[in-house]
Amino acid sequence: MHSNITKEKPENGEKMSKTLHPLINEKSVHYEKNKKVAIQEAEKLLTVSEMIGTCKFNVFKYEFRKEFKGTLEADEKKIETYKNYLKELEDMLYLSLGHFLVCDAIKITKREWAYRREELMCEQDLFC
Repeated sequence: MHSNITKEKPENGEKMSKTLHPLINEKSVHYEKNKKVAIQEAEKLLTVSEMIGTCKFNVFKYEFRKEFKGTLEADEKKIETYKNYLKELEDMLYLSLGHFLVCDAIKITKREWAYRREELMCEQDLFC
């Protein structure tokens, strides 16, 4: 079963609330210092198929070394977030969007990602 990435935007000009991108680590200080988010930049350069390969490699990498690094809990969280993102990408692949850049596939499927916490919208249509 595939996720609801093809879910239509609300009618009457209402704004769809965004979901924080699964690969954003809000606790990392570099997100506050850097104006660009690496995953967002990668989505502009890689196709859906290429990003799937990237995610699969990262899942493998974290699985392979998690017991040796001494950061088991953190690595398991990274594995989970990459797997969640991978599911989204596989849904795009299922819709025959594998050759599209990820950023374009996101637009086509009307998926709304927030790349920073302040991009999330509150129930009252205000920024959090």
